[in-house]
Amino acid sequence: MSPALAERRRAEPQRDRLRLSVLAEIGLLFTSGGDEVDILRRVAEIAVPALADACSVLRSGATGLEPVASQRIENLTGTVCTQISVPLLVRGDVIGILVLQRSTPGRTYTHDDLVFAEELARRIAMHVDHARLLSDQAQLISELEQSNRELDRFADVASHDLKAPLRGIGHLATWIEEDLSPFVSEGGRTHLQLLRDRVQRLEDMIDGILRYSRAGRIVDDPVEVNVGELTSEVVGLLAASPEASIVIDPALPTLRTVRVPLQQVFLNLVGNALAHASCDHPSVHVGGTPIDGGWEFFVRDDGNGIPPAHHEQIWQMFKTVKSRETATTGIGLSIVRRIVESVGGHAWVESEVGAGATFRFTWPATLQRTWRRGGPPTPTTLSTMK
Repeated sequence: MSPALAERRRAEPQRDRLRLSVLAEIGLLFTSGGDEVDILRRVAEIAVPALADACSVLRSGATGLEPVASQRIENLTGTVCTQISVPLLVRGDVIGILVLQRSTPGRTYTHDDLVFAEELARRIAMHVDHARLLSDQAQLISELEQSNRELDRFADVASHDLKAPLRGIGHLATWIEEDLSPFVSEGGRTHLQLLRDRVQRLEDMIDGILRYSRAGRIVDDPVEVNVGELTSEVVGLLAASPEASIVIDPALPTLRTVRVPLQQVFLNLVGNALAHASCDHPSVHVGGTPIDGGWEFFVRDDGNGIPPAHHEQIWQMFKTVKSRETATTGIGLSIVRRIVESVGGHAWVESEVGAGATFRFTWPATLQRTWRRGGPPTPTTLSTMK
């Protein structure tokens, strides 16, 4: 074996360890985050002197390739003996160039060095692309939060501006009836009351749209919630008629979850059940069963039932199987589904005409993260959702 070949074999393990060390440093560098330009400058510092006597990184810009990072050994003299230039490619596009140079005689680059430089450039390009995506994501989140704040302000202003003239119309109808009472027929009184009912319905629809727009974007923290006690409070808030029979299963769980959104779900479902239950003696049953990762709750009524063709339609805004003359706005179930899906659950109905309706929804047993405006948490997956 020639002395040159023996020396080369002795150098190979050391070279491989050096390359692995460079790759490890590059990987740690990008996991630490930071500005893209600062990261590329650090790449050049890592490459010198481990891989080169001088290193430059150029980035594609509006006017072509622009140098963003450069590093060289101090007091380096002499001309460049050998150089490797490899592109930084992202999905077929050149986002920059990595340039490695050696000026020391006898340290020329080999084809093996070129292969390693290409792998190094591939990883650098991948990390730069990832950093750009994270930066774009942060910008989009910031813009989305700003947009949500502006929409909230717009919704509040629009609600006030729309409801003010509606209230004026309602008051005007009342004043007309009072001032012209001796001259208003029974038919006229009926029409004026119908006008006031229409005004109230429009106000309720505006309030419902506001609630729907904010569903799933509530600022709240997970707390221990006794679902049985929560449901009893909901029944008390609804002030059902004395003839109504509302049964709440005693085995409902205690969950670590967001209280107000869950309360909204039960408030809408129990209120909906009372509105559609039997007119003479309304009967509502609230219960639940454990499933993998959470609970499946239900609210059952003894009303006329819902035709299967309408099982999906009723979850849409302003859709209801009742007459449009009723006080319902057709928004409550839309709010229910939006809130439930915000925490990773699912809501659906089981019903046949003449057999009442059972509304079901799944809810995770534990929410680990705070529910913040602009984005719901990532809850535990419920594997048995329907």
